[in-house]
Amino acid sequence: MAEPSSPELRPAGTVLCVDVGSTYTKALLVDLATASVVATAQRPTFGTGDVLDAVEACRAEIAAVDDRAGAAEVLACSSAGGGLRVAVVGHEALVTAEAGRRVALSSGGKVVGVVAAAGLAHDEVVSRLAALAPQPPEELPDGPQERPLEQPQERPQEQPQERPQEQPQEQPQEQPQERPQERPQEGPQERPLEQPLVEVRRAQRGASKPRPADVDLVLLTGGTDGGNREALVDAARAVADSPFDGPVVVAGNVEAHAEVAEILAGQPHVLADNAVPRIGVLAPESARAAVRAQFLQHVIAGKGLSARGAELARFVQGPTPDVVLAGVELLAHGIDEQRPGIGDVAVVDIGGATTDVYSVVTLDAERSDDGLAHEVVAPTAATRTVEADLGMRESAGLPGSFVPTTDEEYAADEEIARAAAATAVRRHAGRSRVVLSPDGRVVERSGVDLREVALVIGSGGVLRHGRPGVAERVLGGLVVADEPEGWQLPERARIVVDEQYLLMAVGLLAGRHPDVAYRLAMTLATVGQ
Repeated sequence: MAEPSSPELRPAGTVLCVDVGSTYTKALLVDLATASVVATAQRPTFGTGDVLDAVEACRAEIAAVDDRAGAAEVLACSSAGGGLRVAVVGHEALVTAEAGRRVALSSGGKVVGVVAAAGLAHDEVVSRLAALAPQPPEELPDGPQERPLEQPQERPQEQPQERPQEQPQEQPQEQPQERPQERPQEGPQERPLEQPLVEVRRAQRGASKPRPADVDLVLLTGGTDGGNREALVDAARAVADSPFDGPVVVAGNVEAHAEVAEILAGQPHVLADNAVPRIGVLAPESARAAVRAQFLQHVIAGKGLSARGAELARFVQGPTPDVVLAGVELLAHGIDEQRPGIGDVAVVDIGGATTDVYSVVTLDAERSDDGLAHEVVAPTAATRTVEADLGMRESAGLPGSFVPTTDEEYAADEEIARAAAATAVRRHAGRSRVVLSPDGRVVERSGVDLREVALVIGSGGVLRHGRPGVAERVLGGLVVADEPEGWQLPERARIVVDEQYLLMAVGLLAGRHPDVAYRLAMTLATVGQ
């Protein structure tokens, strides 16, 4: 039951909300009665080699300001140690494999590879999974390294590509021969503003070699419910025969679950609802919950992040991106009629290694009859995309510790951030354009329609620690009325910066203290008003 919002019934005490990041651990002490942040702290995550030392150092620093921190409950999320690295094994590249990729991203995962098994021999699927195993650094080739599991046209690392568009299909299961063609706009011509970053990256890339991929969890998809059983069964056999022995989340044809469970009996696995129960439908909720549970049960305690792994696992509620997305969902949707959300929201997190875009939008309930060309895998209200070639530091060949000190360096940093944000949001949003089909002229839409977004929230060090006015200079170009090239960008949104990492705290508090989380989220919504 949701907490009452009347002041006399509000909970007392404090909660320490912590993000155990890959570089820094950030902590916020939240007063439950006032739904406000009373103190913050930050420490290097691996300063001593044990991430719990960083958490305790943050607690001690905050306790020096507010002694309630010493006894405060700790709720944490984590992206340390590479975060949650997911390999997706699906059947058709444009159907269940694509659905699995989207589910993994919305679950807070870092997608290190996608295998579309349709048309591949069993041994080839096994080989592609085995290729994700770590290799000695000296065996790595110099220069940029492609993901071993991706098709040639796909981007390196966890790079989500713009959503392929297909005509709706009548068949109940995936048919390789009827696979729709990928949208013609996909490719370099759809990536405006990327070239400056690419040129900087190529010119300044250092001697360090790319790290090999590794896998924490495999997500299996394949077959619609009542459709192709063998797609999921064959994928399970390939995983069982591969070197991977970690947790598996199965989110395919439910009629194949019993056989799949028998095949995977030798390793941890969980059977979730089908992510694609029928063509044109994406149902990620069950798979998201299963991925989160496996992350907490098998990944956090097993990463060697702390000598006190069990204690760390008790604190951590989920992967940081999953927690942030939960915070965005609460801000957009609210809790109930008395505590409504603000409507469509987009978040642009410009980081050193990637630029992540989160969105929560209202879907068109009449989308099946609206005269549009639609995707085989339907969109969902909550979406996250990760652009691994658009990092502030790694993509520019700069060390992660680089901090601008001169006006010239600040200006260059802002230009990189502007290009990263513009490219990432366009890839996320996609286009609306008129195309010819057998039925005549139709409007084809790709990506997530952000045109009704009311609030764009910026995140990342370049925005939090930049010069006055940096948010408008970096993100202002994302709000465009009547965009001439058809990009579905926000038309009338306000721009704010999440200065205090509030979305992380909102997501952590949403489960146990929903009213506190809601009131905290509303402070972010009213920034600048």
